[in-house]
Amino acid sequence: MQSCAGAHTIGRSHCKNFAPIRTNDIDAAFAKSVSEVCPNVNVNRTVFLDGSSPNYFDNSYFKNLPAKKGLLPSDENLSLDSRTSSIVGTNANDARKWKKQFVAAIMKMGTTDLKLGSEGEIRRVCSQINAQ
Repeated sequence: MQSCAGAHTIGRSHCKNFAPIRTNDIDAAFAKSVSEVCPNVNVNRTVFLDGSSPNYFDNSYFKNLPAKKGLLPSDENLSLDSRTSSIVGTNANDARKWKKQFVAAIMKMGTTDLKLGSEGEIRRVCSQINAQ
């Protein structure tokens, strides 16, 4: 399922999800550029999750991680954790393999039980349960 994280090759994140940027464990130039856009959590701005090729569905997200250019802490942890760092390396080096794994993982997620009616909810804000 780590291959699904590669979806972060497209899209943006609001400053509140990561600001202030962690300057001790990421590339200094990357941290500086992100901090200029998002100096704190109160700024209503967004940053590309993958600044290398934000408009292309490619494996550059995985190439950015070993270079310490992961925007979200969860992204950076993929390359720092010994259980997942080899997967990051494989996905960075083999775009075809990653895309096949991504498709398989998304297809597998599609077979999970769908909640209908009052069994579930569509969140208005992804990080919060809707008020009752």
